[in-house]
Amino acid sequence: MKKIKFQKFVDIAKALQPIHHDYSLNRTFHVTFAVSKKKTISIGINNIKTHPNIKKLNYKSNKGEDLRNIARTHSELNCVLKLQNKFSSYFLGDIVFVNIRLDRMGNVRYSKPCNGCTHLMEQVGYKKLYYSGDCGNFFELNTR
Repeated sequence: MKKIKFQKFVDIAKALQPIHHDYSLNRTFHVTFAVSKKKTISIGINNIKTHPNIKKLNYKSNKGEDLRNIARTHSELNCVLKLQNKFSSYFLGDIVFVNIRLDRMGNVRYSKPCNGCTHLMEQVGYKKLYYSGDCGNFFELNTR
């Protein structure tokens, strides 16, 4: 993937936002796209429901507090779970993830993955991981 056109992902996230999100339960709307060979192969959306795999992740606050008992299903986990149902782990190392957060007004906000999701993505393996910034710009996550 040479140059990513992030605006197409923002447009898709905005199109999904009114259908799937209840702001009385979550403050923001997160979407994670898995892309391979210029095709979107999975879309994960944050969810108020929990998932058993959350207990296996390192969900901690910035202060180091354990959040595994209160964490909801993050968009990154939702995306990966959908991928694992479709593809082998051999294929996952070629994937580019794009993470976007939208506020109530549909503005792009900072969406760097939390510690638990970063750990999950490292376990899965990926080619690149991008996340949105507050001004609609995108950054590459460099943890490896």
